[in-house]
Amino acid sequence: IVVPTLQGKWHSVKIIGVIHCTHNQIHMPKYIVSLALLLFFILPALPTATHAESICPSTPGTLVKLPSDNNPKTSADSAVYFYANDCKRHAFPHSRVYFTWYSAFNNIKTVSAGTLASMPLGSNITYHPGVKMVKFSTDNTVYAVAQGAVLHGIDSESRAKELYGDAWNTLVDDINDAFFGDYIIGTPITGTGQYNPANERTA
Repeated sequence: IVVPTLQGKWHSVKIIGVIHCTHNQIHMPKYIVSLALLLFFILPALPTATHAESICPSTPGTLVKLPSDNNPKTSADSAVYFYANDCKRHAFPHSRVYFTWYSAFNNIKTVSAGTLASMPLGSNITYHPGVKMVKFSTDNTVYAVAQGAVLHGIDSESRAKELYGDAWNTLVDDINDAFFGDYIIGTPITGTGQYNPANERTA
């Protein structure tokens, strides 16, 4: 009897039993028929390893980096990546971005150059929503960061103070224009209640 395996391929299974032939008809013992039906319908429904478990070279949700080469002139070993459920490594463009997500460089797994190379590069990590405001090097607009890497221009200093307090100007980071494509420009914030930093941080 040929049955599908967990991988969706067909596999021959030898079943020992007695088959009776009468008047050109084949009569199979009931237990053989039941076993065949069990193999055909039940086995494909059994749980299998997930896609990430089967092909990801590391555990998704892990921070990874290369081991230090103890050479201050090189920088490849200082880059930290977030290894996500899509089995891709996502780079933190700068330590300022990293520290909007984490408080210290802890629990970072070092991996070999070969393992790192086997992890495809994904999109860059963007600023954590609600933590800081940002602006681009050649653009004077100050933006609030929302979920989904959406930037909302803040229409005035008084609005920025309303959202982030008297020290709002200490919470603005400059972003290199090269990373403009990492974000989506949304609608400007022009009124009270359009944006709440605390809600964005915990959404």
